[in-house]
Amino acid sequence: MFGLIPFENKEMDSIFNDGFFDGFKFPQVHQDMKCDVEDTEKSYIVTAEVAGFDKNDIKVSTKDDVLTIAVEHKEDTKDDKKYLCHERSYSKVSRSFRLPNMNKQDIKANLKDGILTITVNKDEKQEDKYIAIE
Repeated sequence: MFGLIPFENKEMDSIFNDGFFDGFKFPQVHQDMKCDVEDTEKSYIVTAEVAGFDKNDIKVSTKDDVLTIAVEHKEDTKDDKKYLCHERSYSKVSRSFRLPNMNKQDIKANLKDGILTITVNKDEKQEDKYIAIE
């Protein structure tokens, strides 16, 4: 680790290279969900890659004008298998998109072949209104 430092510090090298940290398992967090958001005249179409996730692992929610897709997978760790490498035990990611004028009562979601497609219909566009002062 300290091989690029111009002076030699064998004590620091031994701390980081003695294998002490080799036994720790840190959760692998998948931090990438590729998404497309299409804005059509009457709706928004959000397409997200969620390969490897079951539909029960996916939560779609709205709050104000924001649509959020959250996926979390926890693998059952109660098995007697002996792994040489075990990286798929946990993953979590979420994406949020601001979708103005979304109709929260008219949202449809479909999962097929690892692709989540969410169709969010738009409310009637509210025109700006100027109020006359009496």
